[in-house]
Amino acid sequence: MWVKLIQFKTKNPVIIPLHKEVKRILEKYNGSLPDVISNQKFNDYIKEACQLAGITDTVKFKEEKGGKVEIVNREKYKMVSAHSGRRTFATLQYLAGVPVPTIMKITGHRSVKTFLTYLKLDNMEHAEQMAKKWSEHE
Repeated sequence: MWVKLIQFKTKNPVIIPLHKEVKRILEKYNGSLPDVISNQKFNDYIKEACQLAGITDTVKFKEEKGGKVEIVNREKYKMVSAHSGRRTFATLQYLAGVPVPTIMKITGHRSVKTFLTYLKLDNMEHAEQMAKKWSEHE
């Protein structure tokens, strides 16, 4: 099963395979999708779900206000949004070893430089990726 769509921003066609869990959920509900909700409502719900799941640690990040960059602290669940899912998908697929061009076709990125800004990897994750590649060739 596949999802075929035209991306809103780029107007590029995208074909996405359905993960087995998505197929299972669709089968459970006889192929019916839930009613569409607004992006804002989705973001409200996902924040609430993350809070209930205990994703409440405080994180530091840079925020620009009036042309000035400030370091602020905020609970992680307050920063989660629909867009977080896209970034998480790209990062997890990259860490799983899916080739960058394949991920880019799914996410709709046209530039590797732009795509790489989506990956949320810390220094340890980069080191682990290098070690993983080296171990494949031993």
